[in-house]
Amino acid sequence: MEITANVADSVRVGDEMVGYYVFDRSRAPGYGSDFFNLYYFDNAPEQLELHVSVGKLHIASFDLDVREFGTEIVVTDNAPTTFDRVEDNYKFSCYEARVTDALGMAAGFYFDLITWMNTDVISSTALPLLPPPIDKFSRNYFILKVGGEGHVEGSLTSLIRSP
Repeated sequence: MEITANVADSVRVGDEMVGYYVFDRSRAPGYGSDFFNLYYFDNAPEQLELHVSVGKLHIASFDLDVREFGTEIVVTDNAPTTFDRVEDNYKFSCYEARVTDALGMAAGFYFDLITWMNTDVISSTALPLLPPPIDKFSRNYFILKVGGEGHVEGSLTSLIRSP
């Protein structure tokens, strides 16, 4: 885990990160091609909510209305890439969030799961109801941004569907 000085008082290496996101799949029809789909959500309770806690830091999605959408999910299935490879990819990007205990400091949370070897991990570009198994991906990382400079980076250890 990499931690910048701007959040070092709140987060320590080894702190557990716990969070969840929920979305209404019917609110995002998906735009793309045969190989990928982009799903856009407003960060409103009826569309998408995100909460992430690590150490003393907690962020929550927030509809800031500074972008056309607050969160994007990208699903890629057997997309051609350079070097004659194909990739499967599941990417979550929450662009509009707030630190809940810092007078509304802007934040963001992103994670990316990519594989060039196990291209049967994702079998469709449809928005999955169950998260893909992260141990099947070649690359797995997250970034939690706080304010203009602070960030926490690392790898996800699990991604499960809540009961």
